[in-house]
Formats: sequence, structure tokens, C-alpha cells
Amino acid sequence: MQELKERTTFGVSKNVLMNFEERIYGRYLAQDIIINTQKILSADTLLLTEEISLLQKNNILSVKARSPFTCSLVQGICQKCYGLDLGKDKETVELGTAVGVIAAQSLGEPGTQLTMRTFHTGGVVGDEDITQGLPKVKEIFGKVLPNKKNQMILARESGEISEIIENQKKQQTIVKQKTSEQEISYTFDIEKKLKVKVGQVVQKGESLTPGKINLDNLLEIAGRETCQNYIKEEIWKVYYNQGIIINEKHIELFTRKMLGSVEVTHPGGSNYLIGDIVNYQEFYHTNQQIKEKNQNKSKNETLQPAQANFLVFNLKQVAKHSPSFLASISFQDTLKNLVNYSIFQPIDRLQGIKENLIVGQLAPIGSGFEEYQELARKKKSR
Repeated sequence: MQELKERTTFGVSKNVLMNFEERIYGRYLAQDIIINTQKILSADTLLLTEEISLLQKNNILSVKARSPFTCSLVQGICQKCYGLDLGKDKETVELGTAVGVIAAQSLGEPGTQLTMRTFHTGGVVGDEDITQGLPKVKEIFGKVLPNKKNQMILARESGEISEIIENQKKQQTIVKQKTSEQEISYTFDIEKKLKVKVGQVVQKGESLTPGKINLDNLLEIAGRETCQNYIKEEIWKVYYNQGIIINEKHIELFTRKMLGSVEVTHPGGSNYLIGDIVNYQEFYHTNQQIKEKNQNKSKNETLQPAQANFLVFNLKQVAKHSPSFLASISFQDTLKNLVNYSIFQPIDRLQGIKENLIVGQLAPIGSGFEEYQELARKKKSR
């Protein structure tokens, strides 16, 4: 069980493959930049060449910026969390721009180059994950689960490695770790190599052995932020190693979708049922409404917030759990989904592109977005 918290900022600094200036260009600041009590840049400032030069002059190498990762909209993404329109000169993205389609094209079109260049690579050698190119992209976006033999062992808590035991009879290695509250043991095949030694302090989520990462384990142990950063950086590295530069925002949109759902474990004062799979941002807003209601209630009448576990979906699962049943049945398992939906009698509010195209309506993008907004305003005024 993990506590679900909304993040409004996204830390951006230099990483191994991409410099600081490239990473922040076209993003909006999430916090004021203050030096010696003097504000040099305000929150919600679009970072372009002039603003970045000012940061460089003041030797600032890390900022809090807005990102698709931290946008709180349930449907779509807001202009400031997306930032600069990459197809135009120094212009914020327009309302109604199909940024998801653009992201898919930006990753899909260069994918043909990845296929041609990586025909004979992939797999695990000596415990090390050497998968590259398109197979690596498919592995991450498809959330392919590694077999137990090749799976990376992650530290479940932070603490010091106290003992390493090799049991030749059982062909097992046992690693013991002392934490602030308990001693944890990790048991795995003796053939697995170790990346740690006795006396070494490892952090929660850090790898103890080489191998492939199980995204479900990473999410459960290290949390949503670490998992989404891992997905983004691994995908970006694949393209970078093939000489293809992809803007991070495109990958962030994919990752946001993969980590965009939670499974309800305790409904609290909400209308959810245990086992419901709901949008993460919707879940957050529901709990915010419960908190607001509690402000006007006595302690005896206080409603409990809903609780849920984070989920990481592959791209097929993202489509399957779409809020639109029309979009879902037109993707895969059509007959099965039709039977399920006929029982539950869902309502499709026609909020996405696909479902609107199916019924022959204008999609809520481009000029259709303005018409969609006008219709929504008329419904509210009734």
C-alpha cells in the first residue's frame, strides 16, 4: 500500500546523456527562482534562450519545472505542463492540439531506424541486460515480465549489507541487510552476480544484482516517481544510442498513461468499490473533495479518504482500461468487452478522439475542440 500524493513540481537537472539547458528549454517554471532574497524568475515563466542564459549566469543547475508527469488534469493535459509547441517558434502549445498523437508519431517514425540497426542485439549476457533498440522499447512499453533467472533483485528498504552467505548445497546466495527496524534477507540463485558487498549501504529500490527490472516490483518498492523516471530515461537512452534525439515530453506523455491508474483498496468516503481501477488524477481529486467536506463536519462525522495501490500498465492495458467503452471494444477482445459492457451498461461521454470518430462526430482537437468546449458550457448552464 502506498500513500497517493499529488506532486506539483518536477525536478530538472543535468543527466548523463542530456545537458541542463536542453532539458528545461520550452518548459514552464513551477517555483520562483530566488537568489539572495532577490527573485530573478517567477513561477509560470516559459524558459526560452534568454531565461536559460540568466540561469547560467547565476550558476543555477537545477530547477522545479512543470511536466506532463505532474499535470493534475483528469482529461488531457494543460498548456503549461506541456509547454512550448515543438513545431512552432517560441509559442506555447495551442488548446486542442493532439499532443498524444504527436508523441506517438515522434516515437513511432524513428522506430523504423531502430528496427534496422538492432537486428542481432538483445537479451541478457552474464546477468547484464544488453537489450537495445526496438526490442528494448517493446520490452518497456509492453511491460514484458523478465523470467526469475534474469530478474534484477532490488533492495526493499534502505540499510547496510551485513552478511553474504553462499550455500553450495542449495546453490543459493543469501544477502542479509540491516535496516533501522529489522533485518531483511534476499535469497536467489548462486549463479547470479552481486553488485554489493558487506558493509555497503544501499538505498531502497537500489539494485543488488544485475539483470532486467520488473516494473511492478520497481513501482511497489521505489514508488511512482522512481518508476516513471526509469521508464522515461531507458526509452530516451535507446533512441539516443541510435543517434536519434527525442524530446523528453513525448516520452513523459506515454509514461503518464502507463502510470495513470490506481486500484482502490479501501473506498473510504468515496463512491468507489474495492477493486475499482480509476484514473490517478480523478482519484486524487476525489480525496481532495472528501477533505473539503470534512472541514465542515465534526470529528465523529469525518469521512475517511479512499486508499489505493499504484498500477503500471503496458500500452495495451492502457487502451483496455480506457474510460470510453467504444474505444475499448474497437481495440482488442471485442466480443468479450461487448458482453461485459452489456451487463454493466456504461455511459460513454465521448471525450476522446477515437470514440468521436466512431460515431461520426467532430473530435475534440483543433477546430473541434472549440465546438466541444462550447457544448460543455451550454450543458453546464442548463
